[in-house]
Amino acid sequence: MAAEHGIRVAYHNHEFELSTLLDGVPALEVLADLLDPAAVLEVDTYWAAAGGQDVPALLGRLGERVRLLHVKDGPITADREQPNTAVGAGRMPVPAVLAAAPGAEWHVVEVDQCAGDVFEAMAQSHTYLTTEGVR
Repeated sequence: MAAEHGIRVAYHNHEFELSTLLDGVPALEVLADLLDPAAVLEVDTYWAAAGGQDVPALLGRLGERVRLLHVKDGPITADREQPNTAVGAGRMPVPAVLAAAPGAEWHVVEVDQCAGDVFEAMAQSHTYLTTEGVR
């Protein structure tokens, strides 16, 4: 119905959609299979890792449904109080994540919690991502 009005619907995940398994399959993948094909996925890569997933493999399984990619970095923990870092300064395999989602139209840098200056973390993230070829 949204498409009839020029609106595209996207689903954004947190860690629980990846740590919750339904017959051995992460809940996000089950949901993706049930969604109308017009709905796209806005995969938060950090929360996918915090949910226990191999993020590049997950992105490969979700394929072209992934149109928005939240690029986030940090210690990879489901503890929402732990600060994120600038992209490239944490434990996320960022180059592999980016390569696994070639159809992503948008790369969204998100910092949920930051131990330092959030604007500096965003600037460092931008520099890192442009070095990796993200425009």
